[in-house]
Amino acid sequence: MKKSPAPLSLLVLPLLILFSFSACHSPAEPAAPPPAPKDPVPSLAALRDGPALYLTYREGRTQTVWRQSAPDFLYGLINQNGEVVAPEVFCAVQFYSDEDGHPLGLAALRAVPPRGCLFYDLSGRVILEVPGDDISRAEVLPGGKAAILERYPGGLSDGLSRVELIGIPSGETLIPGRRELELRYAPSGLVLALEWMDADGNFPDVKPAWLFDPATGRRTDLPGIEVYFLEGEAPWPARAEDGRYGYIDASGQWVIPPQYSRADRFQNGRAVVQAGDCRLIDTEGTVLAQGYTRLEWNGSRCVYSTDDAHLGLMDAQFRDIVPMVYDRIDAVYAADTATSLLALGASGQPTRLLDGNTFVAQWPAGYTPDHLEGRLLWLSRQEAVPGPDRLLLDLSAGTLLRLPEQLAQNASALFDQFLVSPFWQEQTTALYTLSGDPLPAASPFAGISRVSALVYDETGAAPLAAWVIRGPRQGYINSAGDWLYAESRWAALDD
Repeated sequence: MKKSPAPLSLLVLPLLILFSFSACHSPAEPAAPPPAPKDPVPSLAALRDGPALYLTYREGRTQTVWRQSAPDFLYGLINQNGEVVAPEVFCAVQFYSDEDGHPLGLAALRAVPPRGCLFYDLSGRVILEVPGDDISRAEVLPGGKAAILERYPGGLSDGLSRVELIGIPSGETLIPGRRELELRYAPSGLVLALEWMDADGNFPDVKPAWLFDPATGRRTDLPGIEVYFLEGEAPWPARAEDGRYGYIDASGQWVIPPQYSRADRFQNGRAVVQAGDCRLIDTEGTVLAQGYTRLEWNGSRCVYSTDDAHLGLMDAQFRDIVPMVYDRIDAVYAADTATSLLALGASGQPTRLLDGNTFVAQWPAGYTPDHLEGRLLWLSRQEAVPGPDRLLLDLSAGTLLRLPEQLAQNASALFDQFLVSPFWQEQTTALYTLSGDPLPAASPFAGISRVSALVYDETGAAPLAAWVIRGPRQGYINSAGDWLYAESRWAALDD
């Protein structure tokens, strides 16, 4: 799905949530928006439990780090009752949660003077304000106790940034700003600091690295250890000075000594390593399976090969789900997250779709899964195969929908019921049935001229709401076409 500047919520597609903020500047303070209308409609909170704050937006013109002047959008805040908490003065907003995933608040990068980064709790109260025209990026770490700030003290034209870590809500500087410092973190909130440049201005092959725990303030140096990510579960893969891989814990100690030419991250207590052959190990380094030329573990199933030519699939107990007869096995993604669906293809044979351990659909050879929208799977054609560029598979019925070529090129799905073309905020859109016919005038969705971000449930599979423009109003509608929150502002900010 294309990036869209529509209002977001905690549940909006991860592609659309702005987890890192770009420096943005607006020539003038926009006028305060009029009060939101008191429509007799349910609030967004009626969808499911979630944050008490939501985003509004307006067209504007901002300046980013990479583009000197480009049309963009400014965001504001409303509460569950549609009352304005803050006008549209922010160029990016990030909701953040505690260690258990419960919403805590949001961070907003202000695009107009006085510029800076503001942190709100879910009641709409500002708990921390960090001023600065030079803040170009902000990212709240998991747990909500600290945030990464990137600054350009010499201005954007200087091109030299400094990265620092601050505490929330204290604002205390936990890691002072440094050039060529990159901060990455584990889901637990542990921070990995990589210094790409040493004190002499050189870029060493093994980057100096250290671990920092914002909760305790503890710093652990990692001399001679090369580690770039803290993804997945502990322990984490790292490379020693001799080039071999092992695993380290949160204290920076080797818990599985360096001995592999490849080391993947742990998922559900298992990881794939390579030492000649491919093997599956547990967190103690015990070999659970070995002797494979290819092995990929997703936390519950393994794609495997013993001849490097054909692929099979086995479960966590190493029992075959499908035999080793396929040329390719591809994961199917929804909202940039891998689902339980796998597409299995063999040369000259229809591609089959596996849901869990059951085949649920198939399609002609030469098409690969693009992305899943609800229960509608888009398929993309490979270059050497004749036919339409895109096909649409309805998983509910297991049927292949053949759409007009132009519609298939530009369409996106809405609520598993309709097709929207084109799915661009800047253009007028049209709605079609799944058979490709124009939407009937009697439909509750008739009159929609623009469709933007979709709000999904926690699985990323079921769309709950969409941001639309219908007549003079814009806002969220549900899958029945009813307004959840609507307002009539679509005001352009003067250049």
